[in-house]
Amino acid sequence: MPGSETQEQVKETVEVVQTDEPPAKKARTEEGGRGAKKKPYAIALGYVGTGYQGLQYNKGFKTIEEDLMNAIHKAGGISADNMVSGNSGMNALQKIGWMRASRTDKGVHAVMNLVSLKLQEPDNNAAFVCAVNEHLPKQIRVYDAVKVTKSFNSKTAVSHRYYNYVLPTFAFLEDFRSVFSPETAMVKIENEEGEEGGQAGNTGYAAIPDEMFEKLKAYRLTDTARARVDKILAEYVGTNWFHNYTKDKPLGDPSAQRYVTEFKIDSIDVIDGMEVATITVKGAAFMIHQIRRMIAMALVTYNAKLGPEYIVKSLLKDTKLGVPTAPPTGLLLRQLIFDFYHKKVSSMRQWGQFGADKLQTLDFKSSEPLMESMHMMIKEEIMLQEKSGRVMACWIRSLPNIIMRYTGINIYEKLAAAE
Repeated sequence: MPGSETQEQVKETVEVVQTDEPPAKKARTEEGGRGAKKKPYAIALGYVGTGYQGLQYNKGFKTIEEDLMNAIHKAGGISADNMVSGNSGMNALQKIGWMRASRTDKGVHAVMNLVSLKLQEPDNNAAFVCAVNEHLPKQIRVYDAVKVTKSFNSKTAVSHRYYNYVLPTFAFLEDFRSVFSPETAMVKIENEEGEEGGQAGNTGYAAIPDEMFEKLKAYRLTDTARARVDKILAEYVGTNWFHNYTKDKPLGDPSAQRYVTEFKIDSIDVIDGMEVATITVKGAAFMIHQIRRMIAMALVTYNAKLGPEYIVKSLLKDTKLGVPTAPPTGLLLRQLIFDFYHKKVSSMRQWGQFGADKLQTLDFKSSEPLMESMHMMIKEEIMLQEKSGRVMACWIRSLPNIIMRYTGINIYEKLAAAE
């Protein structure tokens, strides 16, 4: 029939248009270059941050993202054309839409973090994840790779972030003099980054003697002391001004207002004879050093025998107050909640939007056993660093001078006067 012949001719013409590519473009496609099909994906991962200068790519420094990008490239997910080594760093990241859900700083760990990018679509997600992990060190593990919406941004899609700070309970001594005398208190004060604290040869501190460290390890937090710690931490809950808890934020800067929904001691365990507290803090978003400074301020408030009102004062809009920074070794990103994104996907499905049925939620429940293994690996690393470097022990021993510097209080005189 004449109509059928016309349809066949149209079909043949379309096929010619679709397949008749320039030779150069064909070659790039076959080699996984610029012509390869890219789709928006989210990659969930966990890592032990020891030995890295943080998560975010920074040319010339060892970062989690650089190792991850190289592994994805070797697994076929990023073309050579789009690698940072072949482009000008951040331009290459922008080209593939690379974004991380939460930036972690030097030495900080993550049980679960997430990056989003335009990925060269794998034929099999599970096989792709295995291939990526084969090119990563054991301290970095990818859990899953899932397709997301075109507009997905891993940073803005997060509704809440959970962090843990893991530290020995001897950070909350009920009487500082039971272990440290004025003669053994440290002269040197930790720097603004909180990097001081550790054995001799690393930071300039004298080593914590074994006998003193054994006394610290034997300490056990009482129920009364735990309740006092939780009361101090609770003062951070709500919407407050955190310009004193980060860098380069002037008084009244609207971006310094942050919402904290939970802050408490979540659990206490004994690991190799040392009692360890896991503090959980939950919020929408945190600024650089904010959590470490909240922990440090809580430790100052507790050990200086100050009331929770000292925390309240530091959170006022018109108050400028010096705040120390706790070591990074105990900090880890625990979980990300994507309620905003899940609502969007649910709405797309409800309206029958094309492709919505292929989108997954970002709870990664099937990866929970892997995440728990990473969690244990991180806790073990934190305790290993404490036993070998005695980081928190040294930082706590320096607390009398930190307290004197930031509050003007001599804690030994205050304890003696209270007797």
